[in-house]
Amino acid sequence: VIIIGDFLCDPSEYRWCCMFGDIEIPVELVQKGVLRCQAPPHVTGKVPFCITSGNRESCSEIREFEYRFKPHAYPAVYYSSREHETVSSRDELLLLVKLTQMVLHGNAYASTDGVESKGTSSDNFKVGDNQWEGIIDSILDGSENFSDIKEWLLQELLKVRLEQWLLEKCQHDGTADCSLTKHEQGVVHMIAALGYEWALNKVLKCGVVINFRDHNGWTALHWAAKFG
Repeated sequence: VIIIGDFLCDPSEYRWCCMFGDIEIPVELVQKGVLRCQAPPHVTGKVPFCITSGNRESCSEIREFEYRFKPHAYPAVYYSSREHETVSSRDELLLLVKLTQMVLHGNAYASTDGVESKGTSSDNFKVGDNQWEGIIDSILDGSENFSDIKEWLLQELLKVRLEQWLLEKCQHDGTADCSLTKHEQGVVHMIAALGYEWALNKVLKCGVVINFRDHNGWTALHWAAKFG
């Protein structure tokens, strides 16, 4: 959860927390005017939400926070009530998994101008062999929804490419680009809308401001709230 607002005091002098109903959770000060925390588990529905200074007493406006149903993300395995996809779809997905595995494993040893480059920043995203075997097994036994696996594969590829893109931007401009796309959105807006938490820290570390506004005046928080 990302909270954006103005402080009437020096935020670094206090221990900030958030109240989700009766549960108080510590928050992290990302930068001036921006707090971040992990929402505690709760049943779907709305609960009172506010900021405290660690004493369970509100020092902000009391708003409502809505918990929505969200299916488990990969790699958690769950059984779907849908009918299993056809054998041809299964075989096609197996080929896609194997191709992605080959590309990602090869990426860590990519060379530039004929010079081998091991131990690059993309090594941080390398998926272990056991995890790949688990993915293939889940396809064969039908225990995982195929669309979830495709989404996971897409994110793994995006992780590597985003790392490379940010590195190129920082080396060329000294910071990641905050300009808007032709669709009037910046990279931080799209990441927030898609819920890619793994990408947010990397973008912020490259100099992108969390409250950077798009063409309509929306920040990353607005986009995250729009798509839940």
